[in-house]
Amino acid sequence: MLAGIYTSSACIAFIVVLFLQQLPSEVNRKSSCWNRLDPKELISTLRHLKDRRQLLLIPITIYVGMEQGFFISDYLQAYITCPLGKQWVGYVAICYGVVDAFSSAFFGKLAQFTGRVPIMVLGLLSHLSLAVALLYVNTSDLKTYVYFVIAGFWGMGDAIWSTNFSAFYGVLFKENSKAGFANFRMWQAVGPILSFGYQSQLCLPIKVYILIGTLIVGFAGYVTVEVLEKRKSITPS
Repeated sequence: MLAGIYTSSACIAFIVVLFLQQLPSEVNRKSSCWNRLDPKELISTLRHLKDRRQLLLIPITIYVGMEQGFFISDYLQAYITCPLGKQWVGYVAICYGVVDAFSSAFFGKLAQFTGRVPIMVLGLLSHLSLAVALLYVNTSDLKTYVYFVIAGFWGMGDAIWSTNFSAFYGVLFKENSKAGFANFRMWQAVGPILSFGYQSQLCLPIKVYILIGTLIVGFAGYVTVEVLEKRKSITPS
């Protein structure tokens, strides 16, 4: 039931983000509701897909939403509810949320000194190593605190993806930031739709493999964009 509610909400968010209108401060208060749902915003969002940088970032953007859906729909159910009991779900989710919130502020500030790429690599290594570990872990042999450690590191990785990619979109598409952020939210919403959509249809190892594959392909696309931007910056105008 909860998965259905979340999936429905994600689908609605996917549709709404297509019709993103001007920021509240820019909206003419006298304009009608129909005028605010300007089809030009949808056209601008879709036209933005002609930018190859946006196309290369779609897989990793989907992953940002997918890994959140995986944690909620699969980790809490398969790795917490089954071995520990449903009474532990709330505590593990709190650990995830607290670490996520703290890491968002910490790594956002740290990126100003280290640059974006090292932080992104850390996010890759954290989620990739955790996903591989989940394939081979025997839940009956784990101590209770290990589940909290995994949740904490997963939250750290999520903070890195969400915070830094949002900022990256702002820097990369500063000439057309509205369409850029609309695409970021749109493709991020696709992630949990997929995670919750096949949650009851696939076995757990297959879902982990899908997560790993999406992460690797997505990160390759992100690195390609970084290389393209680096070459552009050193190419004489």
